[in-house]
Parts: sequence; C-alpha cells; structure tokens
Amino acid sequence: MNPSLEQLRVLLAAAQAGSFSAAARQLGKAQSVVSTAIANLEIDLGLELFDRSGRYPVLTEAGVRISQEAGILLAQSARLQAIAGELASGVESRLTLAIDDDSHLPWLGAVLEEFATHYPTVELELLFPLMEDLTEMLISGRAQLGISYQKEHPQQEIVARSLGGVAMPLVVSPEHPLAHKAPLRESDLQGARQLLVTGRREGTERHRFRLSAQVWWVEGDLGILELV
Repeated sequence: MNPSLEQLRVLLAAAQAGSFSAAARQLGKAQSVVSTAIANLEIDLGLELFDRSGRYPVLTEAGVRISQEAGILLAQSARLQAIAGELASGVESRLTLAIDDDSHLPWLGAVLEEFATHYPTVELELLFPLMEDLTEMLISGRAQLGISYQKEHPQQEIVARSLGGVAMPLVVSPEHPLAHKAPLRESDLQGARQLLVTGRREGTERHRFRLSAQVWWVEGDLGILELV
C-alpha cells in the first residue's frame, strides 16, 4: 500500500513537534488519530519510524530518512497545486523575456525578484537578441516580452511602452589619438574607425548611430568593449 500525503504530513508534524500530542495540537486532530496514522504508515512501509521506548518518541535512522523524503514530496505536492491554480486562473506557465543589451541586467534584477515573488511557479527564460532579431522573436511568438531601445520604425504588431532613457556616450581607448584631442569635431569622428553593435538580421536599426565611413560590426557589447 502506498503511503498517503496525509500520512506524510502527520509524520513530518510529529518529527518537528517532538511528540504525538504536540503534532495533534498542531494539526487540529486527536492524539489517537496521529498515533494511528503513524502506526499504519510504519506497517505500510515495513519500517519502525519512531523509537517509543522513552518518554517522547524519537525518530529512528529510517525515520529520519523517510521524513526527509516526505518533506520533498510534500513540497512538490504544494508546488503542483500552486501551478494548477495559476493555470486555472489564466497565468502563463512559462515566460520568455528578450532583452536587447545585457547591460540592463543590474537594474532588471529588482524587477525579476518582484516577479519571482508574485509568480514563483512561472518558468522564466531570458534571451539577449539584438535589434531586428528581438523584433522578429516578438512577432513570431518566440518571446512574449521584450526590452529594447526605441525603434526608429516601430512595428505595428508590437505594443510598446516607455521604461525611461539611457545615455549612450561615444568612447575610445585611452591610447587612441582622439582621447587627447580638443576640441573634438564631428569630422574627426567621421575619419576614425567606428565599432557598432549588429544583430544577425540585416536592417536599418544598426545604422542609426553610424558616424564614420569605416565601421566594424560586432555582435554584442562585450565584443566591442574588448576591441576598444
């Protein structure tokens, strides 16, 4: 006979409370019900779970192991019930969030922590596509939400909301001649090699901040940082 979840709850309560009477008060049951449930569980498992030779019952070695496994099973049962409840109420079981620029992660951490608090059972997938790659993921349904820079030509299929603004400075290596040139004119920038982020899809977005005729296209901010 397989042990029931109720028997496992009684076992854990008795193990944690230190006595059958204390477990009975905790569970709102009669002590005889708790004693019988544990006795039946021992019969079902063919194991002695408590040593009753002293004033208070003490877990045997087998009882310690079984109570540990019981805790895991009960936690899984609670998680199953929570997932079922969220699915029944319309909460998605999985969310893919696409982020154009992994430098957003430091401030996004607090948002994700709050998300985990409100939706602890929702499985989250974080992806970091760039530019048109992110747009394509949203349109195709591969991702449900996205965080990106405001598009020059927004897609009508995508509903967008502003989250704020970020500064995008132009930088050079400390050893670069432009680092020590003053005043700095736009013509000086046009004559230097520019490193620009690109996605894997051709599009107009990657040209928005182009200043120079000499460009190296790099997939990802970390690659640009290393080249600088």
